[in-house]
Amino acid sequence: MKESACALIEEKKEILLVLENNGTWSFPGGKKEINETLEDTAVRETFEETGLKISIARKLGYYSYDNTQKHVFVGKISGGNLKQGKWFPIEDVLNAKIPLKRKYIPLALRDYLSH
Repeated sequence: MKESACALIEEKKEILLVLENNGTWSFPGGKKEINETLEDTAVRETFEETGLKISIARKLGYYSYDNTQKHVFVGKISGGNLKQGKWFPIEDVLNAKIPLKRKYIPLALRDYLSH
C-alpha cells in the first residue's frame, strides 16, 4: 500500500484547498519520498503546492482509498505567502458544494471538527 500525506489547514472557519489537474480540489499534499517522515511530507508538499510554510499541530488520522493510505495532519501556517490554493468556507467543503478529488476530504474535516 502506498503512503501519502496532506495538511488540513483551517483559518477563520475556512479550509485551504489546492486545485488539481482534473479540476477538483484537495488538501495540499502528496507522495512520501524515501527517508522522509509523513509529517515532513505534509510540510514539504504544502510549501510546494501553496507557498506556505506550516508546522504540524497533530495527526488527525489516515484514510484509505485505491491502495493508498492518506495521512492527514492538522497544519498551522508559520510563514510564506499563498501563491496557489484557495480558502473555502468549512460548510461548502462539508456539503460538497465544490468538486472534491477524494471522498475522504469531508470525512477528515468532520473528524477535525469533532476533536
